[in-house]
Amino acid sequence: MSSKKTVIDFEKASAELTQQEKVKIEFEQLLKNTKKIDPKQKMLWAEIYKNAIDDRTNASILFVSAYQKLDGSAACHISLGPTLVRYLEKTNQANRQLLDLSAQINAVMNANEKIDPDDIFSKIAEEDNDD
Repeated sequence: MSSKKTVIDFEKASAELTQQEKVKIEFEQLLKNTKKIDPKQKMLWAEIYKNAIDDRTNASILFVSAYQKLDGSAACHISLGPTLVRYLEKTNQANRQLLDLSAQINAVMNANEKIDPDDIFSKIAEEDNDD
């Protein structure tokens, strides 16, 4: 029975990994398509993203491993409970980092997209002068 559970968990983990790879590729494309953003900032964002995903993945793997060792006894819950909580907290912290990163990228992209009326008029004036 436990071998069947392991196979199911492996298939689920593989599907999640594939989804994470798709999201990672989409994130990299987003960074590549952003203009007017310092390449160093893009590199920093990519590193933050990678670290948060790695932290979340590692915490999830460790959580599942520890959770599977629970046998229902009080002693087991006492010994593994604090460890499980730490893994959940680490996963939550990684999720918060991703949300903060998303908000930061969104704010920078919105700031870059704002249209300055004076800038528009100066560009129009430049084009008129070129003619």
